[in-house]
Order: sequence, then structure tokens, then C-alpha cells
Amino acid sequence: DTSFGGNRKEDFLYDGRISSSFDLSDEVTMLVGGSAAFGFNSTGRGNKTNLFGGDLYLKWKPSAYSSLSWQTEYILRRMQFPGTFLSDGGLYSYVDYQFMKQYHLGFRYDQMGIPSGVYAHEYRFTPAFTFQPTEFSQIRAQYEYDKMRGQSGSHAAILQFMFSMGVHGAHPF
Repeated sequence: DTSFGGNRKEDFLYDGRISSSFDLSDEVTMLVGGSAAFGFNSTGRGNKTNLFGGDLYLKWKPSAYSSLSWQTEYILRRMQFPGTFLSDGGLYSYVDYQFMKQYHLGFRYDQMGIPSGVYAHEYRFTPAFTFQPTEFSQIRAQYEYDKMRGQSGSHAAILQFMFSMGVHGAHPF
């Protein structure tokens, strides 16, 4: 709502994405992409917001029983306010290690406020353990520590059960 909350009927949002994947070897695949969004925000009549993002996904899968993947993304926002422009951004990076056919360990790091502009500097650490009883379900336990500049940190423990239904095509990636 803050970034793209223009309330006039001509306040359209335009977005786009381009991505490509490459097999670096029989065991390593890389995906790289970029995205952008342009539209109007709710800070004043005709004020604009532009978002630019880049992402990378790298996966090493030597067997069905082990893999290592790394995914990261950065987004930069340039937002117009009455009389000025402010920029801010954020990133996340996630590493997932499959150490047996059905078990994964993961770690995610998030940071907002790079550069700091509209929102305060904030970061989050998230370790996770995932069990996949079938290819259509998984159980994940994770912990989150979230810290915003000038405030005390917060802690959360999460237990998720996820499942999918419907057609599921085979894919080696």
C-alpha cells in the first residue's frame, strides 16, 4: 500500500521480470534474474515509486540424497515524497543443505535498510530443519530472531506442515 497505493484510476502499476538458467555442469545449475516495478504511491498525487531487483539461485545436486543450494535477492526502492525522493532496499540470502533424502537444514538472513531511507535498519536470522515424508508434503521447524535498530530483538518459533494436491510434473531440478 505504501509503495504502490495510488488512488487515482490512472495510477497503474507496471512490472516486468527476466530470468535465465544455466547448467554449469551435470551437478550444478544457476538461475539469474532481474525484475522491476514502476507505479504511483500514496504519499501525494502523482508521486511515483520504482523498484529494481536482482536474484541468484545456485544448486549443486550430486545425488538424490544430497544437495546444497544458495538463493539470494536484493531489492532497491526509490520512492517519491512531496518535494523529495528517498531510496531504501533490502536483501535476503538462504542456504539449504540436504544431508539425507528427506532431511534438510537451512539458514536464512534478511536485512532491510540498505541503504536506509524510508524504513529503519532491521535484520533477521532464521535457522530451519525440514523433514519431507513424501514429495507432496513437508514438516518444518524454524526459529527466528528479528532485530530493528533502536529496539530490543524478538524471538519466534514456528512449526509448519505443508502439503500439495493436484498434478505434479516430474522435474530433475
